[in-house]
Amino acid sequence: MSKRIAARLGWSLFALSALLLAVAFVLNLGRPQYAGLGATTGELVLGPMLLLFGWFGALIVSRQPHQPIGWTLCAFGGSSGPVAFANEYAIYGLITHPGAAPGAAAVAWFTTWVSAVYLGLLAALLLLFPTGQPPSPRWRWWLWVAGIGNLLYILSALWAWPQRGPDLLLLALDGPEPVGVPGVLYTVGATAGLVAVLAAAVSVLVRFGRTRGLSASRSSGCCMRS
Repeated sequence: MSKRIAARLGWSLFALSALLLAVAFVLNLGRPQYAGLGATTGELVLGPMLLLFGWFGALIVSRQPHQPIGWTLCAFGGSSGPVAFANEYAIYGLITHPGAAPGAAAVAWFTTWVSAVYLGLLAALLLLFPTGQPPSPRWRWWLWVAGIGNLLYILSALWAWPQRGPDLLLLALDGPEPVGVPGVLYTVGATAGLVAVLAAAVSVLVRFGRTRGLSASRSSGCCMRS
């Protein structure tokens, strides 16, 4: 991919996310703010901070289009706008003005599992930071763990599809966990996602420790030559 195409794609993703986040803010101002629905504003609070990651990602891919960390930042930061918009769109179409927004019920279901995507992207971001590669090949397994965890979590959300509607908006915030096979998928998927994030955080510490050790070795070598 050329730098020009990568730059256009990266900045387009950033601009789209920023636009959707702005629309979400507008929708939020005109809808009920009671009880559980107030908790959905968390996406709007985190949105601008996450969008900053998208800005850095677009900047990186416009200069180094083959750098994985840039695209990971684009995805992590760029997801903030669509997620915030999805929450507000579902509330608008199901509660504020029922029936006014087509597909609002399906969007409400989407909001029940999208948090898993954040976990997967966060794990990838930590594993790839800052070079675009894990500290060593064995750390790549945690990318697979994060990906499989995401998939299982999303599959577990299929149990909520028949319940899509206004009640599902509150159920996603403070509702019972699925039981049976969906419950197993949910537990395994959520656990895998969290463990992958923790392992990715450890990889940052490992990389930092190696960097300090290498710096210390170089300093010792310079002193000996002196």
